[in-house]
Amino acid sequence: QGMLFGFGQPFPVTMWMKGCLMPLDMLFVKQQRIQAILHNLPPCQGEPCPYYHSQEPVDGVLELPGGTAKRLNLKPGQMVSANTHS
Repeated sequence: QGMLFGFGQPFPVTMWMKGCLMPLDMLFVKQQRIQAILHNLPPCQGEPCPYYHSQEPVDGVLELPGGTAKRLNLKPGQMVSANTHS
């Protein structure tokens, strides 16, 4: 389980983790393919929070609990899909 940020058009994305309580893996996604993975990013401990940038335009960011990407052996180029629950 994770949090998916979906954007209508690809663009260079900047994310931060203000208010986050645990480490996260951040996956930058374009056309349902993983472009890059940032592993075990620490929660923001104080102002200013670090910013994390995509290296190219993306149309989504998937945040997973820290260590999940390695545990699932996720790699750039792999396809991702999402099931949403309300």
